[in-house]
Amino acid sequence: MSDYNIFRISGIDGSTKRGIKVQFNKNYLKYSHLIKRYYIIKKNSMIKNKYVKKFYGTLYSAKSWGPGRALARVPRIKGSGTIISGQGAINNICRGGRTYGVNKTKKKWGIKMNRKSKIKAFQASLISALIPSLLISRGHILSDIKNFPLIIEQLVEMIWDTKELILTIKGVGGYQEFCRSLKKPKIGKKTYKFLNSTKSIPAFIVDNKCNLIYLIRNMKNINIFRISSLSTLKLSPGGNLGRFCFFTENSFISILNLLGLIFLIGNNSIMNSSYRHSFKCYFTAEGTKKTKIKKK
Repeated sequence: MSDYNIFRISGIDGSTKRGIKVQFNKNYLKYSHLIKRYYIIKKNSMIKNKYVKKFYGTLYSAKSWGPGRALARVPRIKGSGTIISGQGAINNICRGGRTYGVNKTKKKWGIKMNRKSKIKAFQASLISALIPSLLISRGHILSDIKNFPLIIEQLVEMIWDTKELILTIKGVGGYQEFCRSLKKPKIGKKTYKFLNSTKSIPAFIVDNKCNLIYLIRNMKNINIFRISSLSTLKLSPGGNLGRFCFFTENSFISILNLLGLIFLIGNNSIMNSSYRHSFKCYFTAEGTKKTKIKKK
């Protein structure tokens, strides 16, 4: 069923400003199995293809003993001992010997997904960040938040000091979740990209390059992303639905316009017109009438 939801934009001082009325379909959450599949494909694509070693069985220095010893003329390992001496090395019948030409892959690693299934997985991960029940089941704290989801004014991108950022988070909400992530241990190195990837850590989403990127980069267990670098794994880490996000005003609108979820005045969606969506949007303000924005 499709329901109307009003998402209020909150200012830096904590006051509520104009809102966005969105009608979205929660049935997109049934495509959550595509997110888990996309996570497994990306994880396997980083691993190299496994195959049998080319020179397996020829690592030892071996030489045949020749005829006349009541043994086969296969090369045998040199040295003394009861087990290794006289053991055949380079033959199919020998223990540890290699088979010629067997260097094929044992598993199909490089699998690809359809384009439409990727879009549905991204939509399901985006909608899961807007539903508070999924975030609470994940372990996030939403008790001190006034307006959910947290869509902050565009002036947040100009903040340069950490004290100003903490004061805005106290006014808007999400300060308990902000402190909870700082107490957690640090995530692993860059080499282990999928290690500890399922941790519930908040994220800031920004429209363009700004001062806030350099401020949050040095903080522990807090991520910041641009819209150009978003993916399903960043919105649903580890293939699990629900991530706590701080949106800015322009980033929230441009994400919806990117997939054709809403249509702005004078700007049609980037997606192809043949791909249909069941989404509508209204822009409202306090004390004014609700006007519908139609597609041109």
